[in-house]
Amino acid sequence: MNPADGAAMEEGEQRVSLAFIGLMALMSSVIAFSTDAMLPVMGEMSAALGQNSGNARQDIVTYLFAGLALSQLFFGPLSDSFGRKVAAQAGFLIFVIGSAICIMATSFEAMQLGRVLQGFGAGGPRIVSIAIIRDLYAGRAMARVVSLMSSIFILAPMLAPAIGQGVAALAGWRAIFVTMFAMGLIGTVWLWLGLAETLTADKRATFSLRRIAGAFRETLTHPVSLGYSILTGLTFSAFVAYLATAEQVYRDVYKLGGLFPLAFASMAACFGAATLVNARLVGRYGMRPLTLTAIVAMTVCASVGFAVSAFVFGGNPPLWLFLALIGPIFFCVGVTFGNFNALALEPMGHIAGVASSVVASLSTLIAMLLGGWIAARFEGTVDPLLSGFALSGVAGLVVIRLTERARARWEAV
Repeated sequence: MNPADGAAMEEGEQRVSLAFIGLMALMSSVIAFSTDAMLPVMGEMSAALGQNSGNARQDIVTYLFAGLALSQLFFGPLSDSFGRKVAAQAGFLIFVIGSAICIMATSFEAMQLGRVLQGFGAGGPRIVSIAIIRDLYAGRAMARVVSLMSSIFILAPMLAPAIGQGVAALAGWRAIFVTMFAMGLIGTVWLWLGLAETLTADKRATFSLRRIAGAFRETLTHPVSLGYSILTGLTFSAFVAYLATAEQVYRDVYKLGGLFPLAFASMAACFGAATLVNARLVGRYGMRPLTLTAIVAMTVCASVGFAVSAFVFGGNPPLWLFLALIGPIFFCVGVTFGNFNALALEPMGHIAGVASSVVASLSTLIAMLLGGWIAARFEGTVDPLLSGFALSGVAGLVVIRLTERARARWEAV
């Protein structure tokens, strides 16, 4: 199943099996499914667990990302020292435990604990999948593989709300967590049987806190890795806010009821289309020009959208207009999704596991904190979302400028 023998492939060697892409997509999509399958029933879940505060239901999303941010500092070093498969399987098992807690939760606090553990566990397969790809590919080839994986990965957010709504209608909202429990077990077995270890014993690093601290320092002090990690967090922050408030926007503001999954899927489709387009264009134009173009376009679209929403419609544009405004924004974010990660990891091939952890954890922490802050501003209008995308875009352009200047100085030394 491995597309290579463990050495990073050169630009021209871009062979990759569908089975490999499928497994990597599953390892990455567990976190997306765990987030999005719950969106149609967040209000129902919160009420059933005794939490009736309007914005408190957002914790069902943000606590998952809190666990994810913490886990990614742990699983990368673990995978560097003990192998990719061991680390990913450990993550799947923690995810299964978290899912079991959610199934049995009788209080909102127990649900929060289960969601943190789900996020922590799902971070293992997610971060290890990136390290596996970094073991096998480099440069634009790596960005292409990540984009192809993302094109399958995007099916999770497109289908997850409909699946969650259907499962809940048939068997109640707890059955959604039973589905996640099963996904964790399937991922464990597939990984065990279907993938050879990509980090052979002779390439593993001895587990050492000093070595790990040194790798952390190297990643965080390299201008490219640090800059593009921050960029990933900035562009993803408003997306986290969208996830946290999606049910409130589509059900409370636009009264969509059972049509909520359809509206959500239409926006996920924009994101997915972008990853497919990026996979075709990145080899021709390169990652940096594409991401710069995408950030500029996102900033313009979000700024125009916020102005129209706030000053013409008082914060609540018609549904068709809201979708027309935010759809191009999601497309732009989709273009940056794989490229920013690839750019952040490009100088870190010799410490791929730890670097993947640092990049992913820092970007997730930024996204969670800023996204949670944006979501908490929700007061019955879509203005916080549109302004959040606009502000993150402006900040992103500043960070790109500073990062590329620092990169030029770094390479000149």
